[in-house]
Formats: sequence, structure tokens, C-alpha cells
Amino acid sequence: MGLGWDSVLKNAAIAALVMIAVSAVLYLIFQVIGYNSYLLSINLIALILVLVILIIVWRILSKKLTL
Repeated sequence: MGLGWDSVLKNAAIAALVMIAVSAVLYLIFQVIGYNSYLLSINLIALILVLVILIIVWRILSKKLTL
């Protein structure tokens, strides 16, 4: 059994909202301390990787706990 489109779209929407919110916070922080586009891009890539890892771990743990 795979993921239904509802859960995939819900996860994608949540991830997009979190990334937009974190991007806005990081933008404000970098404006205060000095803007560096390289650091901003590294932070956004790290954020995406962390979100993907968290979703994978959550799926694995939820499957193991229900068995």
C-alpha cells in the first residue's frame, strides 16, 4: 500500500509552507547580519534534506509502532 494522493499533497503543502516560513526568517536574519547568498542557499538545501529525513523517519517509526 502506497501513499494516497491526499497524504502526498498534504505533506508537500506542509513542507512548502515550512520552507517559505524558514526562508523568510533566514532572509530577515541575513539582512541584519549581512546578506550572503551562498550561505542562504546552503541553509535551504540543508533544510530540505532535514525535512526529507524527518518524513522518512516518521514513516518508518509509524509503521513499526503500529505492528
